[in-house]
Amino acid sequence: MALKVYPGVKRPTHHISLSDGVETWGLRLEDGPRSIQEVPLTPSTVHFSGSGSKFGDWEPGISHIEQRTWQGGRGAEDFVDDPTRYYDAQSAWTITPGKLLPGLHWVFGSGLLGDEGAQVVPGGDFDRIDWRAMLADTQKIAQPFAVVSSFSPATAALWLRKRGHPHPLTVSISGGAAPDGTVLYSTQVSPEDFDEEISQIAEVDLAALGSLGAGSYWLHIHADPLDNAANRWEIGQMDTPTIVGDYYRFVNSNWVVFNNHLLYYRLTPAAIPRKWHLFEYRGALYAVDQRADGSPSRLYINGTRGQVTSATTGIVQDGNRNFGGASTRYSGAYLKIVRGKGRGQMRPIALTALHDIVLQTPLDEAPDATSEYVITHTALWTDISPTSGDLIDGVVKDVAIVGGQVLFAQGQSHNILKMRWNPGSTPPGYEFDDDGSNRADFILPVSEGELVQVYCANAEAATVRRGQAASWGSALQLGQSAQVGASDQSITHLYTHNGQVFAFKPDGRYQIIYADEEYAHGKATAGAATTLTDINQVWTPGEWAGYWVRILAGSGAGQSRQISTNSDTVMTLSTSWSTAPNATSVYQIYKQTTRTTHSLGEVGFARTINNGEAVLSHGADTYFSYGGCALQQLHENSSAPTLTSIGPDVDGGLPPQRRGAVRALAGLPGGILAAVDAGEEGISSVLFRREDSPGWHEVFRGWAAGKRVNNLYFQDSYRPRLWLSVGGELVYQDWPRHTLNPLKDLGVQYQPDSVLVSAAIDMGASRLPKMIKEITAVTENLTDGVTVGLDYQTNQDVGTNRWTNAGALQTTPEDTLPVNAGEVYRVRFRLRLSTHQLHTPPVVLATVLEGYARTPIKYQWKMKIKLSSTQRDLSGVGQDHDPDAFMNWLKQAAVQSRRIMMRSIWAQMDSKVVIVEPPSLLRQFSNNVLGFWGGVASVTIRES
Repeated sequence: MALKVYPGVKRPTHHISLSDGVETWGLRLEDGPRSIQEVPLTPSTVHFSGSGSKFGDWEPGISHIEQRTWQGGRGAEDFVDDPTRYYDAQSAWTITPGKLLPGLHWVFGSGLLGDEGAQVVPGGDFDRIDWRAMLADTQKIAQPFAVVSSFSPATAALWLRKRGHPHPLTVSISGGAAPDGTVLYSTQVSPEDFDEEISQIAEVDLAALGSLGAGSYWLHIHADPLDNAANRWEIGQMDTPTIVGDYYRFVNSNWVVFNNHLLYYRLTPAAIPRKWHLFEYRGALYAVDQRADGSPSRLYINGTRGQVTSATTGIVQDGNRNFGGASTRYSGAYLKIVRGKGRGQMRPIALTALHDIVLQTPLDEAPDATSEYVITHTALWTDISPTSGDLIDGVVKDVAIVGGQVLFAQGQSHNILKMRWNPGSTPPGYEFDDDGSNRADFILPVSEGELVQVYCANAEAATVRRGQAASWGSALQLGQSAQVGASDQSITHLYTHNGQVFAFKPDGRYQIIYADEEYAHGKATAGAATTLTDINQVWTPGEWAGYWVRILAGSGAGQSRQISTNSDTVMTLSTSWSTAPNATSVYQIYKQTTRTTHSLGEVGFARTINNGEAVLSHGADTYFSYGGCALQQLHENSSAPTLTSIGPDVDGGLPPQRRGAVRALAGLPGGILAAVDAGEEGISSVLFRREDSPGWHEVFRGWAAGKRVNNLYFQDSYRPRLWLSVGGELVYQDWPRHTLNPLKDLGVQYQPDSVLVSAAIDMGASRLPKMIKEITAVTENLTDGVTVGLDYQTNQDVGTNRWTNAGALQTTPEDTLPVNAGEVYRVRFRLRLSTHQLHTPPVVLATVLEGYARTPIKYQWKMKIKLSSTQRDLSGVGQDHDPDAFMNWLKQAAVQSRRIMMRSIWAQMDSKVVIVEPPSLLRQFSNNVLGFWGGVASVTIRES
């Protein structure tokens, strides 16, 4: 029988047909359309999940997607994978559980660029950053600056923020006593280089300006007259009712002074490509640069140091220093007594005058002439490079503190240079001395028993020599050279872990093992500057040449010297004793033996020059840079060490413009810091990784492309201070005292703008369309000038720079912004935290996204089918199906997983893949003699 069942058919044979691809059956409804009921499979297609457990409002039928901590770190693509993480952030603090706030403010160090021109930067007393729209009376502004001697500014830096799409901003330099003098140079800032929603430091290239002679000059910033309220530049400045400052505005065709307003700006000479090595010595922080052009390094101290000559609890005097007239140069810095009477005391400085250091708060105990002090915790650096005698002749590549001395490794072309502070000299001062003819690329002091041994590496030759630490005036006595692997691969790092010494090379890590094999011992009968005599011996002349002698006890104990030759009773040494032996001296003659062991090569170690450039021994493990972009954690607490890749490249990784090699590492309680150098074209950064979570938290980002971060140092000071070597300069960031929660330290300052981008949210159902109703934030500190802006992106815009602005959250403790976006499959939102008061951060405690998803609409049909052995089809022409055969097919279809296609004369039911449920049957008549029957079958058919 040919079935005719489809929409629009003229004379259908049936209302509905079902086919399993082998057999096709027509269904004739008992009472036509009235015998079928169409209902949805579920009473609602609304799908919701993730109901708020703490901050949600539990609105029925609505999902509450809540995030109340960001401690898991960046790099998460999808929120459903880990609700403690986020996609990315800039200048935001996400380390503290349950808190999102602006990142810690960072400040430029000063005194490191020679003639620095002029600068006023946020931080310290300048604890506000007010944004002045460059429209109307502030469309043109001019900042005066003076040049005392010849100065060549290479860059001008401004604090700018873009709104909308303004025209290029003009920056120029003019000369003369008035702002309208002759323009010497002019250039522009392109708005294309700016993110619209976060303030940036804009550096303008002034290299073509050339040298400025002594005199008065002006920095001009002009916005385009076509800019408007929606498309404008804003410039960072500070209203200063209590601080003297002013710049000029162009008002009614005249330049008018804008009293009590500081413009934030910098004028600096050309940056020097270099890496800074920082170290602490006798309570002070020092920095020495490693210059890329190979010119000799320069040495600086942060602040200064000296010897007290007299003091009260409020004024400390150093008669050997002249601080000049009354000055606030060190105002806000700290005086710390590092030796002698009053040691350990630390107080903020009010001012200096002539020989006096005037304190803001008195000391508990007045120091005296035994007391040594340092002025520290300041942005100011002072050049203390030697100018006579032994100089810094080469490029310092490494620094070590050994026995009260600082050793500077200057490579293989120049001798190691030693430095010490001598408080006993007249006047107290620094002393410098070459360490004989010893040379090194890396220096590593290691405590071995009661002795300190100094390991010196020749990086290119891949060799290491060891010698005992020597007193001032004596050179290191370096022993036998140990070859570390093949000589064609240089040493990239020398470090110690659990008392063992290791060298990294591109092909892995090598352990360096020195052993002292004793050959003879005895007790001296006499000694001199370069000899040791034992008349009780009968040595073969020359038998100990090249061996070593160590004084174990008595006069000169702890010293080791190499033997150049010997007679039958006298050893002659290569260098003098620091303290000559005598008849009390017990000695040992020994020879050094060395060997190395190689590891990591057998665990897939790819050879790249960055392997082991940055190394950190932290807790039980070693962390090291690897492969030019990654960071490895070497677990050493088992007989078979294993590697785990933990760098910022894992998970979502860093975006292309921020990827780079890990150049430096530092350990903190609870985590590690890593400096990522993105090269000359990229944006470098510093990230922190909590020990209890896999993600990284950005704590600093370079202010422009090419500002490479190549070193870092965490200084123990009044407030922990993170120093960063960035773009040839040093910048610092004060961290909270005694806590990793900045909100517990009221003295911390914050970035004026920060951004956090959430992971993509799909409510755990990526294929379902959603309606995003609103986003609520639970906050603290929101007030005028302290706000949280909200943007969002959906579907194909997720991951792009296209955002829809939803407004600003301005009310504490919570505020809600409507979104009302439909047909959303995934959504990502961005929080923009802003504050004009650097001590008052906006704080986000939680965000709650509210919305719902729609499941696909599926229907089911409950129908009554007329059955009879004698009935004809709807057309009245053909005989209908045998009811027994049809019922058997329905029952089989209900238990098998065949694909069944339903056709119908009604378009909305036509061409549906369906599932047949077991039928029920009501027999209405039967004739057993003639063998026919009839009735009504009830069956439910569900859309699959």
